[in-house]
Amino acid sequence: MGLAGGPNLVTNGQINVTYDQEVFFGGSGLEGGSNRPRTAIGYTADGRVILLIADGGALIPGSDFVFSSGATLAQMAQFMINLGCVEAMNLDGGGSSTMAIGSTLYNRPNGGTTQRPVPTIFAIVHKDSLKLPPPPLEEVVTDTERESTVFNGTICGALCNNGWFQSANLNDSYGGTGSWLTDRGDGSRTVTYNPSLKATEYEVFGWWSASFNRATGVPYVIVHKNGRDTVRVNQTLQNAQWVSLGKFNFTGTAADQVIVSNKATGGQYVVADGVRFVQTKAVTSTENRPQITENIRLEQNYPNPFNPSTVVGFRVEAQDLAPVQVNLAVFDMMGRLVSTVIANQRMAPGEYTVRFDGTDLASGTYLYRLTVDGVSTTRRMTLVR
Repeated sequence: MGLAGGPNLVTNGQINVTYDQEVFFGGSGLEGGSNRPRTAIGYTADGRVILLIADGGALIPGSDFVFSSGATLAQMAQFMINLGCVEAMNLDGGGSSTMAIGSTLYNRPNGGTTQRPVPTIFAIVHKDSLKLPPPPLEEVVTDTERESTVFNGTICGALCNNGWFQSANLNDSYGGTGSWLTDRGDGSRTVTYNPSLKATEYEVFGWWSASFNRATGVPYVIVHKNGRDTVRVNQTLQNAQWVSLGKFNFTGTAADQVIVSNKATGGQYVVADGVRFVQTKAVTSTENRPQITENIRLEQNYPNPFNPSTVVGFRVEAQDLAPVQVNLAVFDMMGRLVSTVIANQRMAPGEYTVRFDGTDLASGTYLYRLTVDGVSTTRRMTLVR
């Protein structure tokens, strides 16, 4: 996987210089028609990776300045296609380009020793030389559109939301699915979120569409391992963003809940929308965890990166061989649901593969989460167009 400043050069074997999609400015050296030293990376249909530099520079006598004709972005794209690349991207800003293999520089002007300092580096090294960060911990996001969400104590989601109504402003709602509002009152109107968590610590976040007519002192009641805590928020502020409500230890059972009540201290309308749980500690105990947690395996998708589809493999086991409830969903890096691949389906223990189609998604990194009988595990996938 190549991570770069851009722009993109080749997509599906065709020149596709997406200069306008990246954040660049005049004079950066990335003007499409400029001849500059440039570095590019791409991969071929048979899985080879190609990294090259286009230079052709000359050292100006009596100075340390290197003049180079280099290549345009379109020429770089064509170079990569000529070498068989089906996907490719530019790696540098144009000008500060140097390639070294081992201790040898391969584009020293006229055989000289002058080098330009570079602010970034792309290195291909043996994996044992890297200190990789630990794998990401779990992230769980739920909102008012989930079947498990309870309005006024009734388990029917938004279909029987007596006293709650949907905001007309979808743009600021979590996932664009709408915020639900009700008048400030005596606490008789509630929205209860029932997440599937592990028995460990999570930081809890709330999302709401703020406005001048929203309520203040809105209670979020977090039911956790050590009891209940009420956190009050001002919903006239912090529009359309995740707002931390604190860190709490949860049981990993159905007892874990977050409840939004209309018993606010001021203002007019109470908002219920998204709630997010970010795991902050690894699970150190199997207390209250189903045995099935040891028998879930979620494979890395293949190919990865992918365009536009990829295959996800997973395995579920159960001691009594009884069917289990399986859900496989894809989220963006903000925790917003973008696709449900398997929707709470009863499946016999065994190994499975499913194909995920990202045709309608933008390039980027996504999370895919497998949940089996309420216990989840998550991996990342990358879509590159």
